Amino acid sequence: MFADKGVTVIEHADFEGVERLALSLGAEILSTFDAPERSEEILGFCAKMEEIIIGEDKLIKFSGCKKN
Repeated sequence: MFADKGVTVIEHADFEGVERLALSLGAEILSTFDAPERSEEILGFCAKMEEIIIGEDKLIKFSGCKKN
């Protein structure tokens, strides 16, 4: 359903990975119990996201992020 709408999902991420992702994209981690109405102002951004393979590992590469 997400793929039909052009949305990519990260299926496996520990909290440390989520923190690094939020920092890289210039986003904040938001709990739905906090202030969901603020979600529009704290979304992150990257210009390009692609899956790459290094050795036998699949990784997600983010380019054009708010922070390098």
